[in-house]
Amino acid sequence: MRILYTLTILLAFTAVRSQISMTPSTLSVIVSEEIPEYVYNITVTNSASAPTSLWWKVQKAAGFPSAWETYTCDLNQCYLPGLEECPASKPNVIPANTTVSFTYHFDPNGSVGQGKVWFQLYSDKSFKTLVAETDPEGTIIADKTLNTKYTSPSSDLKLFPNPTDDYFIIKNDNGVAKVGIFNIVGKEMVTYRHTPGNSYDVSDLSRGIYIVRLLDNRGKTIKSIRLSKK
Repeated sequence: MRILYTLTILLAFTAVRSQISMTPSTLSVIVSEEIPEYVYNITVTNSASAPTSLWWKVQKAAGFPSAWETYTCDLNQCYLPGLEECPASKPNVIPANTTVSFTYHFDPNGSVGQGKVWFQLYSDKSFKTLVAETDPEGTIIADKTLNTKYTSPSSDLKLFPNPTDDYFIIKNDNGVAKVGIFNIVGKEMVTYRHTPGNSYDVSDLSRGIYIVRLLDNRGKTIKSIRLSKK
């Protein structure tokens, strides 16, 4: 009986793992340490005929630079820097035969160095059943020699006025297709389709700090900017 139960569990695990795929296969990248933010767009596909719930975890090898700041945005919200795993109470539910996107954000804060990091997906909130992961040898390198070569497509994106009490516009907004406004704990307040020159009314928002995510026409985050509402 015990052998049959173990075999059933093993078959179920194998089925889930074969139905979940993730790209890219590695988080390796070489950037200038002066980059304001590098954003990975992590695509997850559930090819099963039923919805599945997933919990993510970010693994960092020993020696990962402490000056570097990273955070994750999943299907529920964007989390504060330092949170390296999905809360047990907030699974990411992916519908059947659907592809979704997570984003992983990296800011070297002007500090050169290198570190290994990889992204994992589990089918249980206890992080015991791994169903997909990027390469554990994936290495981020922030290199001073790239300073003269690096120009960020998002470095000129700005919100104006900021702080604001009623509205904001986006300066140098070429490539922006969508604008999402989130509160400081990652709850989505409102999302807009963007056309060049649009202004956004935030007069109804309470005073405080918000995160404005600017996305391209593929849904990839170009830049996240803090907005202060007076």
